Amino acid sequence: MGQFTCRNDNCGTGGWSSRMVAITIRQYPGRNYNARVYHQRCQGCSPLSRPFLDGSYAERIAYRLKKWSGIEVETPFYSDESKGPHQSSLCKAGHCSQIKKEDRFL
Repeated sequence: MGQFTCRNDNCGTGGWSSRMVAITIRQYPGRNYNARVYHQRCQGCSPLSRPFLDGSYAERIAYRLKKWSGIEVETPFYSDESKGPHQSSLCKAGHCSQIKKEDRFL
């Protein structure tokens, strides 16, 4: 979940929020990891925009790492009240969970 701001001064959209921000988490030796956050395209003019993540970002990463390590954790609840239609075409190519696997990286 995050907020995006269009960097194009001539674009009228200004910005948008998204409840689906694609990430990749990689674990390295020594139980080190990094989490890569992917950008989204502006619906109005198409350039990529980097998200400003909400406060649940670190909590979500920690939840995934604990699950993958076999630690029992309660599934967190996140409200869907502001969830709108998802436009996979605006996600960073190949990193959208809503795109069928066979259609990725084409």
